[in-house]
Amino acid sequence: MKKISLLVVCLSMFGLAKAQISKGEHFLGGTVNISDNDGSGAFVLLPEYRYAIGDRDLLGLSIGYISRSIPDVSYAVFHPNYTRIFPIEGSFFWLLNGYVDLSFGDQERVAPGISPGLGYRVHRSTVVILRSGGISYDFKADYFDLGLNTSNLGMSVYFRIGGQ
Repeated sequence: MKKISLLVVCLSMFGLAKAQISKGEHFLGGTVNISDNDGSGAFVLLPEYRYAIGDRDLLGLSIGYISRSIPDVSYAVFHPNYTRIFPIEGSFFWLLNGYVDLSFGDQERVAPGISPGLGYRVHRSTVVILRSGGISYDFKADYFDLGLNTSNLGMSVYFRIGGQ
């Protein structure tokens, strides 16, 4: 009886470990944002490419531009990242994203960090990710940021392109 119970538990765990992302897949997504909040406007253009180096591991790169009116700054962003996926069940998964935020221009920044998220594979070609804050350290400003507040909540959509 113990062997049957152990087999059932192992098979259940195998089902939960089903990968939502497959090695070799390519994804394209990113951020486009235009906002105006009481005279404080911002424009963000930040496309992102991700490549699955394993069934639970992705490497990504964002290169883009950010402009804000208060303070009046504009800068280029280079954002390499690594994401580890932790399957939940079905098409849902947790993720942990490690990154280095490099900014050049009016606002220079070198800030490695980590941020959590929740993902859902809507379709073979579409993945939606909900993000929340994160923890980072800005070496240029000598500033440690927990970033765990509601202003850091976001959603991204990634589309599978080519590959596999």
